[in-house]
Amino acid sequence: MISNEKQTVTQLTQYIASLFKEKGMLINDITVQKIIYQIKMDLGINHPLYDKLPYYWYYYGPYCELITESFNDFAPSSKNLFSLNNIKLGTEYEIIDEFPELIDLGENLLDKGNYIYKDLTEDIYKNHAPFDIIYPFKYGIFNQTENDNLMISGDDYVKLFRQCQLKLIQLYDIREFSTIFTTLTRQIDLINDSDKINECWSLLKSSIRNSWFTFAKGLRLYAHDSYYDACFEKWGLTFKYSLEKLEKEIIDLIDNTFDSINHYDNYKYTDSQKRILDSTVGAYLRDD
Repeated sequence: MISNEKQTVTQLTQYIASLFKEKGMLINDITVQKIIYQIKMDLGINHPLYDKLPYYWYYYGPYCELITESFNDFAPSSKNLFSLNNIKLGTEYEIIDEFPELIDLGENLLDKGNYIYKDLTEDIYKNHAPFDIIYPFKYGIFNQTENDNLMISGDDYVKLFRQCQLKLIQLYDIREFSTIFTTLTRQIDLINDSDKINECWSLLKSSIRNSWFTFAKGLRLYAHDSYYDACFEKWGLTFKYSLEKLEKEIIDLIDNTFDSINHYDNYKYTDSQKRILDSTVGAYLRDD
């Protein structure tokens, strides 16, 4: 009988890899992460394996460190897809004998071919993200920063920020991030009103990307399986440090883009307004 999380993850990772090899499909750690997470969701919360496949939500969706460790035991660490043709894998797996339903779940996913590379991750965000803000923040806001230019209208982009801002109100546990995000949203709105969003895009991208990474550090505090409870204190300190860095970055962004909006005399930032984050977030950052 499979007795713990490490054994469960190791056996399932190797079994999924064997399916990829059998079908001649390319693989990497990221793909296996999402395949096993979808299997976990398909099994359902009442299945004996559900709690033995521990995940937390992070930068790129649900993540399990044990999968990465297990995968790297037999395959190279690479973000690029590669073939398993020259890698030796087992042929018998105790986990499959104990839970034969895994066969159909794994086969059905891999039979979808390109879906697992192109659309599975987005569907996981749509269908399984623990908070409503996650999908529009990642796919609507963050993914735009991977382009050299904003690929949608400035008005539509600001709408996405406003929608996420409203959804953040529901997340009281990371309210300190909400304060910073509101300041960023206001600045982007002002820049867009000045028709300068594309002109300022190179400056905006870094702050937008780091706002997502900071949010993800806070997210995993409240979107993780019990296996990771022991990480809460360490993750909390990491989140505080990231908030502090993001606060300084947004203040710098306001300074660096001030000339792009300063002709709006009725909506200028004063020095005290630009430092509002220090009074609202600073107390949290200094709290033991």
